[in-house]
Parts: sequence; structure tokens; C-alpha cells
Amino acid sequence: MGKRVAILGGTGKMGRWFAGFFLSKGYEVVLASRSAERAARAAEELGVASAASHEEAVGNADVVLVSTPIEATAETIRAVKDRLPRGAVIFDIASVKGDIPKALLEATEYGAKALSVHPLFGPGTTRLTQKKVIVIPISEDRPLVEWVRRIFEEEGAETYLASAEEHDQMIGVTLSLTHFINIALAKVLSGRDIREVKKFAGTTFTLQLTLTEAVLSQDPNLYYVIEAYNPAFRGILDDFLRAAQEIASEIDDRRAYLKTFTEARESLSKDPEFSSAYERFYKALESSAAQR
Repeated sequence: MGKRVAILGGTGKMGRWFAGFFLSKGYEVVLASRSAERAARAAEELGVASAASHEEAVGNADVVLVSTPIEATAETIRAVKDRLPRGAVIFDIASVKGDIPKALLEATEYGAKALSVHPLFGPGTTRLTQKKVIVIPISEDRPLVEWVRRIFEEEGAETYLASAEEHDQMIGVTLSLTHFINIALAKVLSGRDIREVKKFAGTTFTLQLTLTEAVLSQDPNLYYVIEAYNPAFRGILDDFLRAAQEIASEIDDRRAYLKTFTEARESLSKDPEFSSAYERFYKALESSAAQR
């Protein structure tokens, strides 16, 4: 694998993170953005090269990383697919795949090698130990898949293979739904004085509020896209709303409520870490309190 990496959308936080990542591995890095000025400023800060456009950046690249906003990723791939050197690798890091794999497959028709990646960590990450990376093959290319798995696993990350459909289904639960739940809770709390509410906060609410406030402190556009652009999320959201309505209808029926609770507990108890959940809950709470 060659050593020249072009990062499209490289002025964003994850683009900058990957610039540092590839630099640490001895790659030459060039950043590109829709704004040549922003790309030049970011490149100067990071000590890498910049290009005037995405098309220019990919011209002599061995590896092309697409780190643009999710809604622009497929469009970006299609815009540069005929400019890619033959044999160059192109991959995205979007957290929702949608039609991105289709765009990547189109790039292979021009002689590129393609795959899709989802790093399950943010730009604040300093070490990849125990971090997870999902790898989505686009075509039958075992050496390519092994290469991308190796560059992460060398740093201690765990990599998992998935199809694009499986990825979006799972992310619909682990990202889209959890974000939705926390935003809904925030909406309920917004009609109340949070300072007064916290006077009555027990352990469960305190930890839940930390999660909710962490979600609300981020860019709302990203959360919108993670929910709205995931083709699997609408069905998952329907499941959640049905479950919420069912449990709500059982508030006046102890037997039905306990049955639902017990069945849910039995299902989750298959998780090997279920038995230590309460202990880990308190450790997380104590750690959060210690950092205030």
C-alpha cells in the first residue's frame, strides 16, 4: 500500500484526527476541503500539505479518506471517482452508510479499490486500545480488508466486519435510538427548572442526566443526520414507540408490567456483563462525581 493519503473534508475534527493518525504511521498527508483557504490553514496547523480542491487532492494519492459530512459523502465520492489513480484505495468514515456503499462501488468501476469504515470513537480519542472499528467490504478484496483492519489493530483497536445493511440496523439502535431517547428526555426536562430537579436527583437520574447533557452539548446537525439519513431507523423508532405505548398502558396493571419487565431482563441477562451492571453503574457515577 502506498504512503500518500488525501483526506477530503480534512478540516473537520475527524479529518484532523486521521491526519495525525496517518502521520504517525509514516504517511504523507494532504488535506482538502470545499474551502481551499480552510484547508490551507488546517494543513499549516497540522504540518501537512493542502490542495485547492478535492479533485486536485486525489490526483496522486494512494489512499483517499472521505471525511465530509454524512449527507455530502456519497456526492463527494462521485465527484472524484474518475480522478482517482488506478489502484488507489478510497474509503469513508461516515457513521450512517445509506447509499455511500453504492457510490464506493461506482468508484471501483474506474479502477479504484473501495471499502467503508466506521470508527466507533470521536476526535477526542488519544489511544485506540479497546476502541472499535466497523469495516464494511465493498467488493471481494481480502488483502484490502486485511490492510485496513491491520492499521487499526496495530494501535490496539478491535475491528469487526459487517454488511452495510447490518451496520445501519445496529447503528440505528446504538446511536440513532439512544440519541433520540436522550433528546426526548431533554425535551421533557426543558419545561422544568433543571436546578430544582437536580435537588431531587438520585443515582439513576444523575448518570442519565450526564448522558443527556453530553448529547445536547454536541452539534444538532450531526444528530439529525444520524437519525434522518439512516434508512433503518424509522423501523427501529416504530418498535420503540410501540414498546413505550405498551409499557405506558401497563402502568395500571401490575401483572402485565412485571411480565414485560421480567421478559426484558431475561433477554438482556444473556449479555455476559449483565451481572456486573449495577457495580459498573456505581463506578461510572463515582468517576463522574470525582471529575467535577
